[in-house]
Formats: sequence, structure tokens, C-alpha cells
Amino acid sequence: MLNILVTLNSGQGANLGPNFVLTADFGSVSPSTATLSELLSGKNVTVDDLATQITITSTGDCTNSLTLNILGGSIKQIIYYLYDGVDAASACANTTSSAPPTFIYEPYGTDAFLVGTKWYIDDYLTTLYPDGFYSMHNPNPDPNDGHWVQIVGGVVVDTGIC
Repeated sequence: MLNILVTLNSGQGANLGPNFVLTADFGSVSPSTATLSELLSGKNVTVDDLATQITITSTGDCTNSLTLNILGGSIKQIIYYLYDGVDAASACANTTSSAPPTFIYEPYGTDAFLVGTKWYIDDYLTTLYPDGFYSMHNPNPDPNDGHWVQIVGGVVVDTGIC
């Protein structure tokens, strides 16, 4: 979960509020309601790790809404040199070839090489990685160098060392 501070400036119209509903583009917001005075002074809320936007909707006479981007985004891009194969041994053997960098996208704060972690090939977290075996050799030192993973249904189901 991400903790964010939602703050409005004082330029609201006369018919906005006094209460607002808070929603996210993914998951929920807690708390999901706020008053105008809370939003003017800044309100701390918690959103899902996958949320990239929060929408503030007035429940007064005017039901306008404002959508704010969550600064910095909640998506973590991991850049690895990944090599694939039909099994762990072939994936590990492929690390000697020169392949272009492959990107893994995942929610912030997750470990890409932990069993149960979902791997995505896009920064919107909508397309899961294809099934297969992958090994890593990053030109920058990384604790996961020389490890392999098996992906099934976009999820890491097994890991090991090359």
C-alpha cells in the first residue's frame, strides 16, 4: 500500500463540497471520504500499490471531480538482462549470448525474484510475462545475477541459481 498526501489549493468554486469521495484508478482509497477543510490542509490516505491516479469528487450541489496523478508513480521498472530457455539449464546457458535489455514492470516494493511475484511486460501492469524460464545477468552488480526463474501465468513459481 502507498501512503500519499492529497492537498487542494484554495481556488475551489462556491458549490464544491463540503464533502468529497476519493477513488483510485486501481484498488481502493482509505479513508474514501474527506471534507473540504481536510483537503485544504492536506489529507493522508492509503492507496493500492498499483494506483497511479486518485480522483476527488464533490458530493455537494456541484459534483465535479478532479483527477490527480500520484507523483513518482507506483510502478517500479526493473531493467534486467534476461535470457530465456526451455528449462532452467538452457536459460542459464543463454547468459553468454548478447541480448538486448529486457524490462520487467512490477508494483513498487516487490521482489522480482520472489516466488509469487507477478511479472509484467508493460508499465500499465496489464500484460503478464509469458510462461517460460528466465535467467539474469545484469551488467551492473545485482544480487539476482546468475539466478533463474520459472514463470507460469505471469507469476514466479520456482527459482534457482545457475
